[in-house]
Amino acid sequence: MVRYSVLVCSLLVVGVTYRVHLIISRPLPPDIKDQTKVKILDEIGRVSNHMLDLLLYFGIPIGAPVQFLVDSAFRCMVGSMTSHSDSVQIFDQTIQGVNVRVFKPSRAQRGTYPTLMYIHGGGWSWLTVNSYTALLTQLANKTGALIIAPEYRKAPRYHFPDPYRDCENVMYQILLGKSGLPVDKYHVMVGGDGSGGNMAAAVAQKFRKKIFMQVLINPALQLLDLHIPSYKDNYDVISGITSPRRQIQKWLLYTGISTNLTPNLLQNSHVSPEVRHSKYSNYVNTTLYLPYSLNITKRKTSAEHTYEFDSIETFKYILTNTTLSPMMQNKLNGICSAYVIASQYDVLRDEGIMYAARLLESEVKVKLRYYPSTFHGFLLFSTKGPFQLEAGVQGLEDLSDFIRFQLRGYTS
Repeated sequence: MVRYSVLVCSLLVVGVTYRVHLIISRPLPPDIKDQTKVKILDEIGRVSNHMLDLLLYFGIPIGAPVQFLVDSAFRCMVGSMTSHSDSVQIFDQTIQGVNVRVFKPSRAQRGTYPTLMYIHGGGWSWLTVNSYTALLTQLANKTGALIIAPEYRKAPRYHFPDPYRDCENVMYQILLGKSGLPVDKYHVMVGGDGSGGNMAAAVAQKFRKKIFMQVLINPALQLLDLHIPSYKDNYDVISGITSPRRQIQKWLLYTGISTNLTPNLLQNSHVSPEVRHSKYSNYVNTTLYLPYSLNITKRKTSAEHTYEFDSIETFKYILTNTTLSPMMQNKLNGICSAYVIASQYDVLRDEGIMYAARLLESEVKVKLRYYPSTFHGFLLFSTKGPFQLEAGVQGLEDLSDFIRFQLRGYTS
């Protein structure tokens, strides 16, 4: 028995040692800073990806217990477990039946506040406003804006359009002046990252000129073409953080479509020839909308496609739905001005940049901040947690400066 225990422990030590060696030796692009931290984040993500695959393979529900564990782990990583600020009052309330967390700057101010409704990311399935408390506390403190963060319903229990409807309903009450909060109705903003950026863009399209500004951070904006250059460039760079497979699974969970179709979407075979040759394909054409001056990639949108009938039938009614895929919106004129953040190492990189280009083409004021040495979700690591990143700190400063300038005409 003792020999057996020693053997098992020895094997465990060897296994852990080997895994640590893989993490340390796994190459990252040399321009990414804080490499050790990023390697650890990537490994955590890779383990999470394997766990998700196991859950999906065995049909284990992705319910509240699993989501709670993921949320708790993430809160520890970004410092949201212990976040506190004497300069920001934080409290929860309900707006139109949706739970929201409010971040109200405490410094003396008369009347109303410029207000940002921030929709958190997490692939529509993961994380909560708890995960974003540290980030949004800093953002409220730096900008002086009142921040309202809706705790929208999560996939896969609730799928499209339920999470979006929660956000839309909260914004509707804010604009009507029925939120019960001191909102400056002339300076209402909407923002979000990743999947939150998806819903923020859809909300901005819905209310157009009634919203002052939108903030889209690494937004997910389309599922028409999953072979655009950023998907190809980032196939396996930091796949624990961003990869085609990871993003496709998020889309499938959000839409309520079986994740068994993941291989079909990886082949990009889910779109009919009619749609492939329609105006919608132009919206994801990097030759048209990816600025050459940015020197982002040598790849271009592919003209070669495969077709798989079952996938085409499944997706044909939702591919061009502009609430699901805001990038498919034909008329962008009249939408509020935008601040768009895109990262080099992100499968969503190109769609954010192309959407910004199309907004600009439609005479919408746009500020694009392209960060060539960052990855998807980098801004979350701007807070004082164990994984605080230099790029995240800078990204938050840039965003805060821009919001302050738009609201008050100064940056500090």
